[in-house]
Amino acid sequence: MDSSEAITPDLRLALERFDREADAIIDSFVKPLKAQEPPLVIYHYTDDLGLRGILETGKIWLTNIFNLNDPSELSHGFSLAVKILNNKAASGQTWSKELAEQLEAFVQHGGIQRVGHHFVCSFSSCRDDLGQWRAYADNGRGYALGFDANALEAAFTNLAEPRSAHLTFRVTYDDAQLEEMHRRIVEKMFEAITLSAENNLPFTTIQDYLVELSSSFAACLLHAGHYFKAGGPDLISPAPARRGVPRPLRVLQRAGIHTV
Repeated sequence: MDSSEAITPDLRLALERFDREADAIIDSFVKPLKAQEPPLVIYHYTDDLGLRGILETGKIWLTNIFNLNDPSELSHGFSLAVKILNNKAASGQTWSKELAEQLEAFVQHGGIQRVGHHFVCSFSSCRDDLGQWRAYADNGRGYALGFDANALEAAFTNLAEPRSAHLTFRVTYDDAQLEEMHRRIVEKMFEAITLSAENNLPFTTIQDYLVELSSSFAACLLHAGHYFKAGGPDLISPAPARRGVPRPLRVLQRAGIHTV
């Protein structure tokens, strides 16, 4: 009997409810983000090889998110969740310490890389930014390529099958917002854990249930983490769009290459 057969109907419904509620928490942040209109032109900073590849092939390659210059972006989100779980353990929630340890082990042993098969391409709303020139355009010797943002977004999202597999969004620098999202998701997860503890169920059933719940929890953290970047404008330019300052845009998908 596999784990899906061992889990009781009540617990299966609890897993489905957790997924719905966690998705709703993330969507409450994502919907306003997606509603923002992109700037008329967005810029991709690259070197001479990148320019040549784009012009010769008419394609933009997306990069595995773990091969970026800052692959810690997603693990940063997990570290915030571990902090929340440890705080709950300190206040008497015994399950949270074990879950925090499991999350830490998940990150340390490459768990995010195994489940996070996402590819990205980043753009900027600034056409002439010193930090972008230095970091991505061969230390100022490269190029800033301007693209019609609406046309590029439309072509990219229309290729998605299913459509939700392709996303375009602005990157957010706000640990407090990400932490609050994770805190709400953790609360929902603990409600689901409590359900298993309240029933006189076999140990193997509870264990299988908690494994699936932990997997769903990790997937939610990974989903939420895509929209955030650790640090701030002093580390990555341009700065966050709060108070009218432009910020980077990113496209996300689960494949590798698309025609412009």
